[in-house]
Amino acid sequence: MLFSRHSLLLGITLSLTALRASGGERIELSPQIKGDSLTHVTIQLDVGGSNIVKIVGGEKTEGEKDKATEKKLPISVAAKVAYDERRFADNNTAVESGEVVAVRYYDTAEAVIKVDDAGRAPKLADDRRLIALAQADDRPTMFCPLAPLSRDQLDLVDVVGDSFSVDRLLPSKLVAEGDSWANDAKVMGP
Repeated sequence: MLFSRHSLLLGITLSLTALRASGGERIELSPQIKGDSLTHVTIQLDVGGSNIVKIVGGEKTEGEKDKATEKKLPISVAAKVAYDERRFADNNTAVESGEVVAVRYYDTAEAVIKVDDAGRAPKLADDRRLIALAQADDRPTMFCPLAPLSRDQLDLVDVVGDSFSVDRLLPSKLVAEGDSWANDAKVMGP
């Protein structure tokens, strides 16, 4: 589940413009966050399900192969991320690879991850709350300019619904009700 001011505004804008476009009128849905803007973003992700794990081994008779059995392990993830993002370029501005396109300060970056009876609760350390996004081939690379991030810390800040990537899904042209647009793999991947 993804909540942010940006998403809420996008939802309201889409609802209102859908009413306006019902007569075949073309409307603007392109991203409205421009370079040199400051935005507060909140993302909450709640996921549940099961992992199916193959267990090899156990008792066997001579000439018998290892039998794999499957075990279902319940899993759940509850994550919350909140940050202020200062963009230096919007998604339509051409920038060179390695150039910093945004800087974020994370108020919150934490998760509770449970698999079966085990669990852990990673949290972003206070000295890793400043994160920069640098342009790369497919999507911006995230790093802390003050110290390196561990894999767990990077996983906390590199989430589905990232505000810099989600804007690229919107059309860059005027659209009317029933119109569609295509996104290539470089847009869909992130």
